[in-house]
Amino acid sequence: MIDGLWLALRAAGLILTLQAAGAELFLAGFRTRLDRCAAPLQRHARRIAAAALLVCVAQCAAEVAHMAGEWAGLTDPALLRLLTVSSAGVALLMRVAGTALLLATVGRSRAPARGLAVAGSVALALSFVVTGHTSVSPARASLAVLLLVHVAVAAFWFGSLWPLRRIAALEPPAQAAQAVAAFSRVGVWLVPLIPLAGLGMALLLLPDLQALGTPYGRLLCLKVALFALLMLLAGLNRLRLAPDMARGVAAAFSAFRRSVLLEWLLIALTLAVTAALTGLYSPPHADHPVAQVSARA
Repeated sequence: MIDGLWLALRAAGLILTLQAAGAELFLAGFRTRLDRCAAPLQRHARRIAAAALLVCVAQCAAEVAHMAGEWAGLTDPALLRLLTVSSAGVALLMRVAGTALLLATVGRSRAPARGLAVAGSVALALSFVVTGHTSVSPARASLAVLLLVHVAVAAFWFGSLWPLRRIAALEPPAQAAQAVAAFSRVGVWLVPLIPLAGLGMALLLLPDLQALGTPYGRLLCLKVALFALLMLLAGLNRLRLAPDMARGVAAAFSAFRRSVLLEWLLIALTLAVTAALTGLYSPPHADHPVAQVSARA
C-alpha cells in the first residue's frame, strides 16, 4: 500500500507541479491578450498551485514512509533528518517553497508580485535538476542544462493547454483566434526543444541501443511513442485548426477544445510514465548507481 501511494503521489506531484509552473508562465506571457478569461484563469492557477502544494507536502511524508517500509517511519527522527539532507528532500522542499510562492502571488497585478510568481515557477523547474539519475551522472553538468530545458518547456506547454481551452470557449472568436495563433508562433520554436533535450539526455545516460530492451528503456520508448502522438495533435492544431479559427470557422473552436483536452490527457499520461520510470528504475550500466533516496523526487 505504501509503495502504491508513494508512486501515485509521485505522478500527481509531477503533473500538478508542472501544471502550476506552466500556468503562471502562460499568464506571464499572454496576460495582455486576455479579457473575459483573465479572472477565471487566475483562479485556476491558484487552485492548481494549492493542489500542488498539498501533494508535495504529502510526498514528503510518503517518502519517509517508503524509506522505512512502514508508516511508523514518520516518527523516526533519523529518517526525517535523512530526507531533509537528501537530494530528494531538497527537491521536495524546493517544490513546496515554489508552489507556496505561486499560491501567494499568482494573479497579482503589481510587478514585484508577478516577478515572484515567475520565480516560483523557475524554482519548480530547478527542483528537478537537483535530484534523480542526471544529478549523479559523470555528465551531470550537461544533463542539468538539458533537463532544465526539457522540464521548463514541457511545463510551459502543459500549463498552457487548459488556459487555451478556456480562451477558445470564453473569449470573442477573433480574440481567441489571435491568442491561439500567438501561442502557436511561440510553441513552434519551443516545443521541438523537448525531444531534442530528451535525445541528448538519452545519449548521455544510456550506454547502447540494447539498453532500450531493459525496463527503463521500454518505459522510455513508451514516452517517445506518447510524445509522437502529442506532436501529431500539435501539428493538427497549428496547421489546420488555428487557421480555421482565424477564418472564423465556428466548428474549429469546438474541435480545438477537444484536441487540446486530448493533448492534456496525453501529457498527463506521459508524466505518469515518467514518475514510474524515474522512481522504479535507473539507467542500465550506469557508472555511478543511483542511491535509493536520491533517485526519487
